[in-house]
Amino acid sequence: TAAATTAPASRVHMEMALLRMSQRLLGLSSRHDAGPGHDVLRLFASGRQGICLDEFLDAVSVLPLGISRAEVQAVFVHLLEIGGRVNVHAQIDYLSFERLFSAAEAATSAGLPPEAAALECIDRTRLRVALQRFALPDTHGRASPQEFRVALMQAERYLTHSQLQWLTMLTDKDGEGRLLPWTLIVRLGGNLNNSSKVGPVVELPFPVAVSRGGPVAPKAPRSLVVMAALARVRDRLLQAGPQLQLERIISLFFIAPTGDKGASDVSVKCEVLISLLSHLRLGISSSEAREVVSYISGCKGTAGNGNVQLSGLFDAVQRAGDPESAYLVNQLREFATHRLTGRGALFLSGLSEDRGDCVPEAKFRYCLSLALMGEAQLTGQLKEDEEDRMLLLAEKGATGDVQWKSFMKAYAGLQEIDIDNDSEELPCRVDTRSRNEGQDPISTQQSWRSMKTAQVSAQRVVVSPMAQVTEREPACQRGLCPCRRRQAA
Repeated sequence: TAAATTAPASRVHMEMALLRMSQRLLGLSSRHDAGPGHDVLRLFASGRQGICLDEFLDAVSVLPLGISRAEVQAVFVHLLEIGGRVNVHAQIDYLSFERLFSAAEAATSAGLPPEAAALECIDRTRLRVALQRFALPDTHGRASPQEFRVALMQAERYLTHSQLQWLTMLTDKDGEGRLLPWTLIVRLGGNLNNSSKVGPVVELPFPVAVSRGGPVAPKAPRSLVVMAALARVRDRLLQAGPQLQLERIISLFFIAPTGDKGASDVSVKCEVLISLLSHLRLGISSSEAREVVSYISGCKGTAGNGNVQLSGLFDAVQRAGDPESAYLVNQLREFATHRLTGRGALFLSGLSEDRGDCVPEAKFRYCLSLALMGEAQLTGQLKEDEEDRMLLLAEKGATGDVQWKSFMKAYAGLQEIDIDNDSEELPCRVDTRSRNEGQDPISTQQSWRSMKTAQVSAQRVVVSPMAQVTEREPACQRGLCPCRRRQAA
């Protein structure tokens, strides 16, 4: 056919990209028995029904899914044109998970197309030898497209252009588009055990994030900080998919060497594990991940450059669902719900007009202080650890920015329409130095004492202008009236 002698069409490129991604997620392209599954992409999506392009690109930048960001854009646009948007009125295009997962499963079921049959005549032994040099430490198991083609031509001098194209399409890529030559051997049915020099090299696609500020919730007990962080990790996994497991997600990074029983028996560097936990969208920051790793490793201080057993992490996440741990976390949730219910308007008053999904921790604490201002007027100054305990319930990014929307929806009862339309319905910004007089206390959910003060202030505002516009009548001049004076003249 024409496809066997010429470059494959763009549709075939996208199908092969979906095949590589699906095989990575299902564990069919590696030495592991099973992958995390397609539900791991839900960790990076803000919605339950679909994922937008930026979120898809973010997932590929963090997870080694075997496709590049350029391929993600082509796949996204192609599937969007076929399946349509999740919400036709939305300003951002969302690709439904149902459509994405169905296309990935269809590509996996179909396997290699008939046009790829010409690859069977290639000598895989010589191909493996030619690709050995890409497993050296200075290459990190990666090769540029030009280097990859040169290595293939040196192994098989009579390769056609079509065969080169197919070999390139069947090779996994990182987010930048660099090829991983060892994945081609596995996909063609080769065995990496025959060569100790060829195989995956652990290289995280992201550095260790540095959180802003000091430690998380310094006034809360460290055990409570760890317990709340692990509970958030467990909840995020359950929300993404009931079968999603942290062990299988970490297996995507090929941390477990060949021949190991599993990832649970592997020791990794503390910094590597901190980086993984903070970038996998598990709702914890790098500071909280450091607290978790320190707890697992048994170090009283912060985690250093030592190693930690992955089995300790998996057991700790499992124990986060035990009744004792769940009881303590539920107490924190009930406390936050009791204190914040009905105070969402005051919290929003501390945010700027251009509101993103995340705010820095200092801004989040400031908004919390505004929301609890009326309570503080009744009971005096807030307890020192109240803000810290509420902060432990909020999901965070790698750098420590707080996802305030999900927090306020869960504990203050805010709805999306309240957040979008607050400029017209919610009270104006609160100034902590001088309270605005005449403000309706009911709309701000203040206490009854604040209501009394506001009513008195409102009365003064009404009376004061009347005193300013009232003028005394001029005194009458004595003597004849003006008409008689004119007659006398």
